[in-house]
Amino acid sequence: MKTKLFVPQNIFTKIFLSELNLQNDFHIQFSDASLISQNLVKDENSIGLIPTMDLLTFKDLFVSSEIGMSFNGLISNSYIHFKDGQESLNEIFLKGDVTSNEIILSKLLFKEFYDINVKTTLIKDETLHLNENILIVGDENYQKELFIKGLSFSEEIIELIDSPYANFIFAGASENILKDFTNKYKIIFQSGIQKNMRIC
Repeated sequence: MKTKLFVPQNIFTKIFLSELNLQNDFHIQFSDASLISQNLVKDENSIGLIPTMDLLTFKDLFVSSEIGMSFNGLISNSYIHFKDGQESLNEIFLKGDVTSNEIILSKLLFKEFYDINVKTTLIKDETLHLNENILIVGDENYQKELFIKGLSFSEEIIELIDSPYANFIFAGASENILKDFTNKYKIIFQSGIQKNMRIC
């Protein structure tokens, strides 16, 4: 039986996977990034790219120290858009494939840089868009070219932590399955590094 490989549905994951021919060994399943850790807990015969902050909740998952996805530069999976003409803010809306990373790190970011205890609110009404302070996660940034006017969330986090922003890391409930994957594919991933993306 093929091992399931859960990955977020975004352009960077597709680039990540394009370096390999995984269909022969894995059943690839695209998923909302926020659900991948839950799927791994339910199915031991699976691995996946999970948001790094999920480890605060899913402490029993094994984590690869060799393969993940980090950003180092203006390219990001998330962009912040600020409302025109404002002098301060106390709330930021979250839209798209939102994960624990954006919820937790946005609060830290605004507290550390601006001393603001910002409230984060998930958008349910899709008509609410760039007329508010909003953090958009996922491919909408590129499909609608919103990234051009946005502030790279990754760049802000990199400045905050003074290190590359590890957005996603490989994890699984089975240590052996994760080790086998890492040992088999890490060299191929490293040889196919894309500019402004890093394999960690």
